[in-house]
Amino acid sequence: MKSRLFQNLIAALILLVVTGVCFQTLLSHPVDVLVGVQNQGYNDTTSQFIAFKSYQKDCWEQFQQLPYWNPYSLLGMPWLGTPQSSLFYPGNWLFFFTNAVNAISWSLVLHHWWAGLGAYLLGRKYKLSFFSALLSGIVFLAAPYFIAKTGEGHFTSVTQVAWFPWILYGYELLREGSRKAVPLLAILISLAFFCGHVQELYYLLLFLSVCLVVECLVDLVLQKRQTGTSSENREKVTSDDPVTMSSPGARFKGWIVVSLFVAGLVAIDLFPVFIYTKQAVRASGIDMAALYKGSLNSYSLLQLIDPFAWGRPDHYQGPGLFYWEAVCSFGCLPLLLALLGTGVFFRNRDVIRLTLIGLVALLLAFGPHLPFYTLCYKLIPGFSMFRLPVRLLWICTLAIAMLAGFGCESLIRLSQN
Repeated sequence: MKSRLFQNLIAALILLVVTGVCFQTLLSHPVDVLVGVQNQGYNDTTSQFIAFKSYQKDCWEQFQQLPYWNPYSLLGMPWLGTPQSSLFYPGNWLFFFTNAVNAISWSLVLHHWWAGLGAYLLGRKYKLSFFSALLSGIVFLAAPYFIAKTGEGHFTSVTQVAWFPWILYGYELLREGSRKAVPLLAILISLAFFCGHVQELYYLLLFLSVCLVVECLVDLVLQKRQTGTSSENREKVTSDDPVTMSSPGARFKGWIVVSLFVAGLVAIDLFPVFIYTKQAVRASGIDMAALYKGSLNSYSLLQLIDPFAWGRPDHYQGPGLFYWEAVCSFGCLPLLLALLGTGVFFRNRDVIRLTLIGLVALLLAFGPHLPFYTLCYKLIPGFSMFRLPVRLLWICTLAIAMLAGFGCESLIRLSQN
């Protein structure tokens, strides 16, 4: 236990150093605002989020209350119930007491570190070695898509996605039947919801729900087929290094309980958001024709080799409207390692799940260019309310990072043999 704790502390320190290297510009100018090269130093942080976070501090100092209404945005609008306000996210309470101009960039950077630490711990949960899990953490926190989003100042998206590896960690605990799985997973999902950007969390929970149902059905079928056979034969099908799994029924019930707990925890924000959304234009769904511009196409695949194939952020001419929304790049080495990991550990249940999630997310990121997305748009409730299918690349980025850890693990085992 002490050895594992020491390793985790070392990993956290290394990831902190890597994060500092990625954002060395901010280290050199610690009171500056972190922006990309596009728009001559303007991004969503400078045009929106600094004002948003400053307003909550001003409202508290002047009236000693939360900002329920914002008179400065759109000639006045509800602030409680607006996802972008993210009032109930504990990480944003910092802005009640600090200058948003000085603190907001550091908040973004620390969330990169938190995302990397979560990916590392998730890799350890997947039985990866220290170095392989650490690689997954580094790949995720420094992913091109992640960095591009931070450069454009997508504060709510970055803070929310930092919790995704932790949610997957909680999902693994649920599969194992851990007693702490339900409360921990409910808290993690609630924190991600409070970050404010619903779209990416919606996709992740949709994928996990489908995975849970499919895995439960597969396990039920395997149990019927393998009645009377040894557990050794069953383990050969499900995992390279198996752990004790809870019964399919227990997993399904646990997921339902988690959903109920999450609904209760986020109700203070969920109901105002629901009421506000019903009054919004997109309540009836985004028009299908408008989704083409916010989707990948076949030319996007060139970015797998060169992230600047269609131009840099300041002169982007490729599909998906903006570079920071549509850069289909995961790094050449991480992508090769991910392919290697998928090929070597193709019997591992975790690898199968990550591969399918990443592949389906990539296909859906092509939007209505593929009939697959159109089918989901018409059949899945809530799917039509989101305007940029390319944001599914968040899910791909995490899947590639974790699979790269498995690829590294295969090389380590090969060298040992």
